[in-house]
Amino acid sequence: MQMSPAFGLVAALIGVRVGALLIRLATRLAAGFTPAFRIALMAAAASYLISLLVGEGLQKATGRQAGPPDAGSLILILAIGFLIQAAVYYVVLRDPLGNRLSLGKACAISGVQMAIVAALGVVLGVVLLATGALPG
Repeated sequence: MQMSPAFGLVAALIGVRVGALLIRLATRLAAGFTPAFRIALMAAAASYLISLLVGEGLQKATGRQAGPPDAGSLILILAIGFLIQAAVYYVVLRDPLGNRLSLGKACAISGVQMAIVAALGVVLGVVLLATGALPG
């Protein structure tokens, strides 16, 4: 079943806003401050667009068709996503004094955000299995 472009755009806009909230939470946990929502929104949008372009480029370069990735590809995708997020956070996010974050803090923020998303995914999966919404 093909997704309509309008649905894809709405999903991306919602996803970027949720991503901005996760960036704010991850930054609070990993770096001890909370960036403005506008800044977090810019970081989320940049991460999304760069990841989309890199993913499309890798798919074309490897000749891989759409579908679920195998385990090795999934690990590579997660590693590339982590590095893209950390690089964007390093460039976009600033501490309360206006200084650029260290690359280590940017990596910590990216790692915390991935851990939060993984935990939310596990909780959602358990809830969907428990309610019978997913086949067991």
